[in-house]
Amino acid sequence: MWISRAIPRFRVPKLTLRIATLAVSLIALSAEAYELPATAAEYLADGNPERAFAALAPLEHQFAGIPRYDYLLGLSALQSGRPDAAIFALERLFRHDPAQSEVRSLLAQAYFAVGDIARAKYHLEELRKSKLSEPEDQSLLKFLEVIDLHLKGMDRTKWSVYAAFGAGFDTNANNATDTSTFAVPAFGNLNVTLFPSNVKLSSGLYSTEVGGQLSHRVTSKVHIFAGAVARLENFTADRARFFDKDSYRIGGGMSYALGDNVFSRSVDGHWLTVDNNLFRSSPGVTGQWRRNVSKATQATAFARISAINYHPESQQGVRDTTHMAIGVGGVHRFSVPGDPIVFASVYGGVENNEAGFAAHLGRHFVGGRAGAQYQFSADLSALVSFAVEHSNYGGTEPLFLKSRDDLFLRLHAGLYYKYNKQWTVYPEIRYRNNDSNIVTSDFDSLATTLTVRYEYQ
Repeated sequence: MWISRAIPRFRVPKLTLRIATLAVSLIALSAEAYELPATAAEYLADGNPERAFAALAPLEHQFAGIPRYDYLLGLSALQSGRPDAAIFALERLFRHDPAQSEVRSLLAQAYFAVGDIARAKYHLEELRKSKLSEPEDQSLLKFLEVIDLHLKGMDRTKWSVYAAFGAGFDTNANNATDTSTFAVPAFGNLNVTLFPSNVKLSSGLYSTEVGGQLSHRVTSKVHIFAGAVARLENFTADRARFFDKDSYRIGGGMSYALGDNVFSRSVDGHWLTVDNNLFRSSPGVTGQWRRNVSKATQATAFARISAINYHPESQQGVRDTTHMAIGVGGVHRFSVPGDPIVFASVYGGVENNEAGFAAHLGRHFVGGRAGAQYQFSADLSALVSFAVEHSNYGGTEPLFLKSRDDLFLRLHAGLYYKYNKQWTVYPEIRYRNNDSNIVTSDFDSLATTLTVRYEYQ
């Protein structure tokens, strides 16, 4: 990418013309003196650097280090969108003759294109020391001013913290079945009655959530980030208070941008307490690829592995599993009133039970998620989403003498009103349904909440 193209407001016509003139002359000399493909010169003259580079690149092992060839290769690589290849050729040429201002200009453009802004600035500053006309010098000065602003932006650290308070009602606070009595095949179909606390309980609820995130741009390509969230959910009904939940999550990672692609890796840990006792922890690692297909469309792919460990005090250690999943997804924004955004993803994976004798607690799963967001105004938006997941558990459930099979469904809808930059108010509805062939795992829940959130950044 040429600097003049990257920042269209600034032009260096005389310098660019001088570079182009020298390039054409060197192309002709190179073809004649070193028997380079004659068509390469024609390709560049016709504005086809892609074909010129294809003709020149295979000869690099023969002609690398020869000034005319390196200039020719660097120019075609830069113009065909290969700044990395251009840097190798132009650096060889620069070491041969550091006094060439045209080479410095091309190197600055190549380093700018790959995101090495500091080196681009260095070559531009050195270029200003050579004999340039007043218009050329002023144009380079403007470039340097823009680069300085860019460098300040690269070092910028962003952070935000928030607190949210909500209240509502949940028809199933303990995620339990609504069937209190059922037959157990392992006991000769003997009818068993569950304790009241193991049957569906409805309750009012209130929640508190605090969190924050931090990101730092190390270079134009590399970001590091971290975040933490703590959520406390309490129920008002006496019997439901045994199912008060506290959730804590912390994580961080790094992302690397390469053109329209962003690759990231993160590590995180999640802890869940029930009735103030640690119930489960799940540290994990996630890798993600994101690509900007267009200005309106983005594609993603991810892979994750985590360990789901139950605390000894929960007496659920037999349920420890290793969770592995992969998935793909996409987001698209429509250029119509309301700026509607649609998103969808599909995934699949496996949970391997760590206890060799409890295969029925491991599972294979596939799922998907889809949703949309609509902006009614600058202050008011709506979000709806739908998720479904099918799980096929391994082995035979010891009490019900069959393999467990679940179909989990989740619906969510919310209306979000941004009162000002800091305050947001949003009512939400969430419906969950786990349709299972094991009666104790079959449940549904409807929760409604009203939340007020304050964010500072």
